[in-house]
Amino acid sequence: MSTRLRCAALLLLGALATACATDGGSTDAGVDPTAEPTSATPAPEGTGHEKPAPTMKKPKINMVGGPAGDGGEADERNDDGSVCQFVNWLGGQDEANLGAGIEFRLTGIGLDGAKRSSARCPGYSCTGFTFDSNSDSCVVAVLQGKSEGTLTIRGEVRCSATAAECREFRSNLKTRTIPIDPAPDVEPTDDVEPTDDEEPPGDEELPGDETSGPEPPPAE
Repeated sequence: MSTRLRCAALLLLGALATACATDGGSTDAGVDPTAEPTSATPAPEGTGHEKPAPTMKKPKINMVGGPAGDGGEADERNDDGSVCQFVNWLGGQDEANLGAGIEFRLTGIGLDGAKRSSARCPGYSCTGFTFDSNSDSCVVAVLQGKSEGTLTIRGEVRCSATAAECREFRSNLKTRTIPIDPAPDVEPTDDVEPTDDEEPPGDEELPGDETSGPEPPPAE
């Protein structure tokens, strides 16, 4: 065999040996061949019962009595006999003034010796009414009782003024009542019968109503 053929054969054998070595010993870059395999399944969670979420307590609304002032009654009664009673804010007597940022929202009307009526009245209804520096009067329909009754108001203080002003307003609040007059007595309207001394009314003769005719002859 010539020298040229031997060199070509050696080159071919060397190339095959290099390819085999590369295929058998290659590894992925950045992977430790000695590391233990990891599982993709997450660890199981606890099997115990979950604790319920804590219950959120609702904020308490402080209901307080207010100074109700008598604003008078409407002149005419409603069809059911009720009267329209006007309620004014009377806090000025107790230094409980409705200044800027201070409101009193009505949440209830208390009646003793009287009842509320569903009749409508002129003006702002006291149901859900808010007293403030611009609105200090409302109206409610009341059915009067047999004796004198009273009206009171309760509500919620809403204050966005300074802390000192809010404290002063709440401390000066006093419950004042409105007197409700009793229902008027209705006398029966029976027909009055005439007595024995009185004659029943009859037709009265008016002058000129006599009938005219020939005069009777004189008696002999």
